[in-house]
Amino acid sequence: MKNKRCFTLAEVLITLSILGVVAAISIPNMVQQYKKRLTITKLQKAYSEVNQLATNISVNSGCFNQNISCTQLLASGNYNDRGHFNQDTTNRLVSLANFNSAKIESKQLRYNYLNCERNKNCKTNVSLASDAILVHPSHNQYSFVFGKFNSAFVQTCSDDDLSNGIPAMFVYVITEPKKSLYTMGRNLFVLSIYDNFKVSSTSINGFGHSCPAEDAGGSGRINTYCTPDNNNYSSACYAKIIHEGWKINY
Repeated sequence: MKNKRCFTLAEVLITLSILGVVAAISIPNMVQQYKKRLTITKLQKAYSEVNQLATNISVNSGCFNQNISCTQLLASGNYNDRGHFNQDTTNRLVSLANFNSAKIESKQLRYNYLNCERNKNCKTNVSLASDAILVHPSHNQYSFVFGKFNSAFVQTCSDDDLSNGIPAMFVYVITEPKKSLYTMGRNLFVLSIYDNFKVSSTSINGFGHSCPAEDAGGSGRINTYCTPDNNNYSSACYAKIIHEGWKINY
């Protein structure tokens, strides 16, 4: 009877070592791709929900087909020095939006910019901390923070000055609401509700101003790309994702 050939201990160890190396290389990439797909799903749902929210606000406030300033949500005293809505304003917004199943809580909002995570020598002093009111939808897959855009948003955003001087509301979409550290372009994204309650991702025009993505272009000046080397561009990540067909390519 012939002896059956078996693997030697050395061969088994070599095979396991190779499998370990392959796993070490492939698993992190698979996990990252899964996280990106999960984030995209949340951003798509949030985009749809904010559109419905904006429509509800316009109708319930009696401001349908009027400017968003008609709601008085952006009136002075309704937000803090960071532009975040205070508790009373948030409560009124939630009521107007028929968002009655939402959970509202005050929380310390802290976030770093995208380039901070990519730079291992990142200094912690680039992080920003401020009080914010978080609104958790009933499914609790993501959270919103509402506020008024600063003056940089209402600069000339297109050749026809569509966005010159108009009021606008920002909506931070937080895709990992259970975390305490929010990073722009990773788990913190920006939408805008402006003009006649239009919802748009935020972009950067040729002058460095934050604008609704579709109004940032005039004469081809649009820059929807969030880049790791410029903090001012990281707020445009939502626009980049939509512009590239709901894909995270950064």
